[in-house]
Amino acid sequence: MSPDQIVAAFRDKACEQVQVTPEGLDRYRVATPFESDDGDRLVVVLKQGEGGWLLTDEAHTWMRLTHDLDEGDLRRGTRKKLIANALDMARVEDRDGELVLPIRDRHFGEALLRFVKAIPQISDPSVTIS
Repeated sequence: MSPDQIVAAFRDKACEQVQVTPEGLDRYRVATPFESDDGDRLVVVLKQGEGGWLLTDEAHTWMRLTHDLDEGDLRRGTRKKLIANALDMARVEDRDGELVLPIRDRHFGEALLRFVKAIPQISDPSVTIS
């Protein structure tokens, strides 16, 4: 898919306000209107990985969470279960704190929508985006 086709897929499935900015070879910053609970925009990067295209937060979500919480608390008990459930439902992987969603079968728009729904649920499990 060309970058223009990817942007069109993002806008079709997620929202019209998606902006994609190149940041190097096979790397793009994806700006969406979706925000975290404190009003900051979600960090989303589209890049070419070993197995193809993927979306990543480049560990930004975990970094923000550990400002207020001990990382150990995030990885045990009820909070761990809630985070695991949000990741599983969106098919997002936790790679040592980096949230990653490999894009399968050129379903770029669906992947972005799942990704931006998962991040707020991980940050605050009571949050859902319709």
